[in-house]
Amino acid sequence: MVDQQLGDFLGVAPQDIARRRRDLLERLPLQFSVGEATLTLPAAARVSPPALGAAVVPSTHRDPAPAGRPQQAPRDRALIALVLSILALTIGALYVVQEALLKHAAPPEGLAFLIATIGGVLWCCPVLAGSLSNVGMLLQRKDAEQPVGEPLPNLVSFRFMSRGTNPDSLRSSVQSVHAVMQRQPLFSYVVEVCVEVPQENLPEDTLEMLIPEGYQTPNGTLFKGRALQFSMDASKIADDAWIMHCDEESHIHESMIFGMYHAIMEEERSGEHRIGQGAILYYNSLDEHPFLALADSVRTGDDIGRFHLQNRCWHLPVWGFHGSFILVRNSVEKKVGFDFGPNGSITEDAFWALVSTEHGARSRWVDGYMVEQGTERIMDFIKQRRRWYVGLLKVVIHAPVRLRLRLPLAFFTCLWSVSWIAIVYTYVNLVVGWDTSPAVQLLGNLSLATYVVIYIVGLRTTLALYKVPFARKVRLYVAQVACIPLFAILEAAGVLYAIVKPEAGFHVVQKKMLSARHVIQKGAANEPRGLGTAQPSALRRERRAVMGDRRGSLADRRRQHPEHRYVGPERRSGVSGRRQGVIDRRQHDGRGSGRQPEAVTARDHHTRLTRRGI
Repeated sequence: MVDQQLGDFLGVAPQDIARRRRDLLERLPLQFSVGEATLTLPAAARVSPPALGAAVVPSTHRDPAPAGRPQQAPRDRALIALVLSILALTIGALYVVQEALLKHAAPPEGLAFLIATIGGVLWCCPVLAGSLSNVGMLLQRKDAEQPVGEPLPNLVSFRFMSRGTNPDSLRSSVQSVHAVMQRQPLFSYVVEVCVEVPQENLPEDTLEMLIPEGYQTPNGTLFKGRALQFSMDASKIADDAWIMHCDEESHIHESMIFGMYHAIMEEERSGEHRIGQGAILYYNSLDEHPFLALADSVRTGDDIGRFHLQNRCWHLPVWGFHGSFILVRNSVEKKVGFDFGPNGSITEDAFWALVSTEHGARSRWVDGYMVEQGTERIMDFIKQRRRWYVGLLKVVIHAPVRLRLRLPLAFFTCLWSVSWIAIVYTYVNLVVGWDTSPAVQLLGNLSLATYVVIYIVGLRTTLALYKVPFARKVRLYVAQVACIPLFAILEAAGVLYAIVKPEAGFHVVQKKMLSARHVIQKGAANEPRGLGTAQPSALRRERRAVMGDRRGSLADRRRQHPEHRYVGPERRSGVSGRRQGVIDRRQHDGRGSGRQPEAVTARDHHTRLTRRGI
């Protein structure tokens, strides 16, 4: 009550009054009297910061202006106009084409009637998921502006998860944190890296957490969930610190730092401590792998749409979380942990999201963008979707939460199973020429139009940061729309592959190395173009300089670079290369008992695993 009255008088939030009072008390010495003896306890003895040493980079932000409650950003009217325009144009174009091609179409009969009926129903099913995603876009607001006020009192940890087999990419990601934080020192931070292979070239102030070879969680969690549990137990950061979870190729953008500042400030003031999630871009491979980069536009579009809707409006992770760009308070993460067993190890992010919600956690939206690598091979794209599909089914079946929390995820996983049919059926119907009822035609056209919006909005968000010439931008938009049927086939292949041959492990997508020069540089020619701006030829020259020219034979490369040669125990007789690869992978997942190679560098190990298809 006193804090409320004093805050109203001074124009300061009551939470700030209470926090500043605690800070003042912590700086004053305390005296305890026991009989005739008096004990004075200095403030330093009562304030025990985490033993992180020089790894903590303090904030140098010293703006004297008060950091009042940030005002809500205005609606993104340009995005609203774009979404409505694309919907109208796509539906109108579909009606025009259907009228021209199906003007004299006859109603299907016999087997064709059955196929048309089933196809028509499936044609309409994805309209709910697509419409919700479009609604989330219509509710978008402009990105958070640069904060003005005092620095955050909380420590922030950028925690990277990696097997350690791609050290150059990991080092580049860590350097991106330092590069952006030097320009925007809004809070003290530390970089934590959890790996299975020791890293030699990380920056000096990086805290490396090396997972022991035989480490196992009590419930037998595997893969990334096992690493997350180990890092949570091994980290020495305080409970009031915040963690930004990153993958080994995650690069941060300045806008994300602004969003983190506002989110942490709001959550600490309110005391809700909600889990934050934001949008991820995949433009690093746009130059070398434009087709797959455009296929991943649906992921960014879904972030701007469905995930924005669940986190900003519902504050419930209905569709789970991504594995990166998760902003969570350390005390909230420790309530649940990541030790969910093998069934929660495929899509540990979604599993953790539902379990955290069951324990009272809520979610929120964080403005800003994280930049990551997309897939570079079609088979990796298909296997990635297969892992997601199988993992989400395991979440629906095995997550220890109430049924009402699992039903939405189950429903939308089923819609994902048939969403590709709706897109393909639109084009099949134009070729076959079946007459369709007006209601089904309207819902089917709306279903396709919503997904066109998702793809285009995803590309628009990417190109807002990744600057390209106008002519190429036009070509990218045309290719984005023209290739949607092909993208639907790839998505279908992932679902069908999961049904025919479910994921038995954790497929790790192989991605190219990123050098330090790919870190976002302020003042660059295409600011904020960011990562992956090198031309393919330059990247090839860089790889050859590091790994040797791969155009020669394997024996030639070994003679030229003897330091890259694998030195370890001989392969056991009778063990095939495929079987030996499985043994190596199990050792890395903590499930094997065989000994590890004795003298192998991170790059050697990455080369060996890649050669064996792991």
